[in-house]
Amino acid sequence: MNTIKFVKFLGLSVVTAVLLTACNGDNVKSNSGGSKMNSKKANDPSVTVWLLSEPESLNPINSVSDHAQNINNLIFSRLLEFDEKTLQLVPQLALKRPEIKEITEGEYKGGMSLTYEIAKEAVWDDGKPVTAYDYIFTIKTIKVPMVNSGQKKPYFEFVKDIVVDESNNKKFTIYSKDRYFSAEESSGDLQIIPEHIYDAEGLLKKITIKNLNAKYSELASNDELSRFADQFNDPKFDRQVVVGAGPYKFTEWKNGQYLVLDRKKNWWGDKLKNNPVLKAVPPKITFKVVSDEGTAITNAQDESLDVLRLLKPRKFIELKEDDNFQKLYDLSTPETFNCIYLGINTKNPKFSDKRVRKALAHLVNKEDIITSLYSELAIKCNSPINPKKPYYNNDIKEVKFDVEAAKKLLADAGWTDTDKNGVVDKNIGGKKTEMIIKFKYNEGNEIRKNIGLLFQEAAKQAGIKVELEVREWQAYMDELKARNYDVVCSGWNNTSPNLDDLKQVWHTSSDTPDGSNRTGFGNAETDKIIDEIRTTFDEKKRNDLYKKIQEIIHDEMPCVFICVPSACLVIHKRFKNIETSVLAPGYRLQVFDLK
Repeated sequence: MNTIKFVKFLGLSVVTAVLLTACNGDNVKSNSGGSKMNSKKANDPSVTVWLLSEPESLNPINSVSDHAQNINNLIFSRLLEFDEKTLQLVPQLALKRPEIKEITEGEYKGGMSLTYEIAKEAVWDDGKPVTAYDYIFTIKTIKVPMVNSGQKKPYFEFVKDIVVDESNNKKFTIYSKDRYFSAEESSGDLQIIPEHIYDAEGLLKKITIKNLNAKYSELASNDELSRFADQFNDPKFDRQVVVGAGPYKFTEWKNGQYLVLDRKKNWWGDKLKNNPVLKAVPPKITFKVVSDEGTAITNAQDESLDVLRLLKPRKFIELKEDDNFQKLYDLSTPETFNCIYLGINTKNPKFSDKRVRKALAHLVNKEDIITSLYSELAIKCNSPINPKKPYYNNDIKEVKFDVEAAKKLLADAGWTDTDKNGVVDKNIGGKKTEMIIKFKYNEGNEIRKNIGLLFQEAAKQAGIKVELEVREWQAYMDELKARNYDVVCSGWNNTSPNLDDLKQVWHTSSDTPDGSNRTGFGNAETDKIIDEIRTTFDEKKRNDLYKKIQEIIHDEMPCVFICVPSACLVIHKRFKNIETSVLAPGYRLQVFDLK
């Protein structure tokens, strides 16, 4: 085997340099300037964070929202995590980054191995050590086909086996038959769960990772797997049984109001003072659910909220001009990896013709959205790749706002107003069908609502009737999973500064009830390109493949990509050494410390 220098191997230095340049532009360092603070909370070390809606689950394997991810980051630990300043992976549970080798002989010839060792101090809340077997159990759980983890499964396909060191149950080696470009990130940046808590009956103990790499048809009839999946998917692991190795313990959840985490006493990470990633200061972190932005701002003004991150840009700018508000809070706008888009259900016969989808794209006025809704705190994008990344396809021609062009495309696709009622129609399956679009967005998100209103007005001019439908967050997610929508306004929060693995969202294998390919995009050709990107280490060749898949996505138009917004962060000034970051959520709650 040959040792591989991973960063050079992946060519990530260019990506990281570009993104560091991007995130160092505006108000990166907090607590800089402003009038003297006169706060009633000056001596309160606890932190209260605004949530627009509550998370769907605190099960780190099954949850998908960024709300859940951000909370789970405090409860659970990973082998590695990204440093918010350098954007490089650093050890958390692991003693160091893995030793990565290219395999030149044997069963996994042509593949790779990654060897990790978990810190000897790492233990679960009951004092039991965090071992390689807990890591193996976490991987197994993701691979069980009946577990609701479709959004994570693509990132662990490369794991073919894991072997534990005979003399040290905290040391293990991952084996892969392929050289997967995101192997270190996927294997390391994973929230680990305790086997003895989440599989008390030991149902997965006799089932190996090799067993779980079999075809779905071979696994679906396995009674033990079905039984385990039923137990693991049980709602009790959403909010009743939540056990991790992170610095905070989940203690209370009052529906629709708040969720509380308390700092653990005698947490194992306190013994490793030389690792800054393990620093955890606030004794309590409360996530307060407020579905109305105005109410959230009022809460901040009376200091019952310390952190706000989902403010509308226009309101954020107003607060930046409020001298009294700035005496208490720092406001910053770091760039993000977020992408705001309209997703189109291509499986719906009304939208199966790409000419129709392109017509819809012509009805989205990006300039207006960025100016009027984002107050210029966003940049346009034409693909799922962040425009700051070196393999973003700048040659893609933006679909301009053009109602007449939309009308022509609709007519070319057979949509005309046959009964002169102002709405175009077409015979589909022997039945007259009018172009009525149900536009869904999540409750409390005024920007998405207003994007819908702008789209509705433009669509009306083209003979399309748009009906806006708002959903509470969990109902919104459930309907997306069920593909029960026509057009949805949503966003991707790609937290990784590294190379993009497109399989989760764009591969046909991810077009499953719990998978993330919710538009129905893809075919054999696009699957082949995505698979090839994942195992291509020649940077030029890989970038060419990235640009090709972006061209195809743009031509098929399953989504209308709108913009990448900056974050609008508000953080109370009583905390010191706070730096905002391009990494979501834009800050590290663990390090919030009183001045």
